[in-house]
Amino acid sequence: GCDAELLHDEDRVCGPCGAVLAQGGARRCAKCGAEISRERRTRGSCPTCRDRAFAFRRVVVALRYRGPVRAVVLAIKFGRRCDGVDVLAARLEAVLREQRVDARIDVVVPIPLHPLRRMTRGFDQAELLARALARRLGKPCLRFALRRRRHTRRQATLRRGDRAENVRASFAPGVLAFRVRGRRVLLVDDVLTSGATAHTAASVLLECKARTVTVAVAARG
Repeated sequence: GCDAELLHDEDRVCGPCGAVLAQGGARRCAKCGAEISRERRTRGSCPTCRDRAFAFRRVVVALRYRGPVRAVVLAIKFGRRCDGVDVLAARLEAVLREQRVDARIDVVVPIPLHPLRRMTRGFDQAELLARALARRLGKPCLRFALRRRRHTRRQATLRRGDRAENVRASFAPGVLAFRVRGRRVLLVDDVLTSGATAHTAASVLLECKARTVTVAVAARG
């Protein structure tokens, strides 16, 4: 999170960064995961998604994408510091259990990178997170339920209005897509921004006859 030197009794993160990672979640819209005020939560109104429809049922967010959380995510993606995956998986597991979502899922599916991007990076961070989370939850992880067929631009580099078009028709069923039929799917990614990527991926899973799709992300941008 901050590259501070760790003492022998510390595990992966220092005290200050660990305190941030252990913080309780903000008030969030159950539909899109965006932070919302107490007043809007009471009214059931979220300005981020009130006029939008998603293929997934709900979004579960573990942490805010800022400070040491952002540092851990970027260290995994671009610094190959994959020891941070277990840190994020542990917090996401805790939130899923707190919200009792863990009992309402059957399989875990990562949102896949395009093969070219995976080859360049050397790994898929969402797959690593999904595998770690699946182990903690005792659920099967179906890496090949989805495949990415279009090499799109990074969502974080685009304006919100361009993100849906960027990922349109970018996913297709994978060789294990048949295993989601009739099952409740937990769709996992590291960071959610507009929700366009998760919506497109969830749409394909529903076309493959998944019973429901819930999105779980380590952080929301």
